[in-house]
Amino acid sequence: MKKLLILFLLSFIFNACKKEENVPNNINSSTPCSIEGRWNLTGFETNTMYVFDSTLRYTIYSNDGIFGTIDDAIPNPNSYTLADSILSIDLSFGNYGIYSAEFKCDCNVVDLTQDDVVWKWWREGYDEIECNE
Repeated sequence: MKKLLILFLLSFIFNACKKEENVPNNINSSTPCSIEGRWNLTGFETNTMYVFDSTLRYTIYSNDGIFGTIDDAIPNPNSYTLADSILSIDLSFGNYGIYSAEFKCDCNVVDLTQDDVVWKWWREGYDEIECNE
């Protein structure tokens, strides 16, 4: 009986420590990706950055690739929501940007799709070339 108990415990320990397979590294069932933070845009990485706080999207422009803080953003930030992989940005005057958001590379890259056009954004400080997804 002792041997059976030891065998059961060893089996339990090895299975508990087993690495999960087939689970993308950007999806954590308990913590979904967040859009909050500072984002560079492919093709505009030296002159435009978006900063998302909990409710507003700010736009910061740069002439030399160095971006300031929210204090340097253009006036009148846009409100936004991110729910069920849909990013909706209120662009004012009844206009909305509505995008399908697909996060990749541990939530450091997001592909935003609207009308078959894909915009790739990546977090400030992350090298988009490192993302192979």
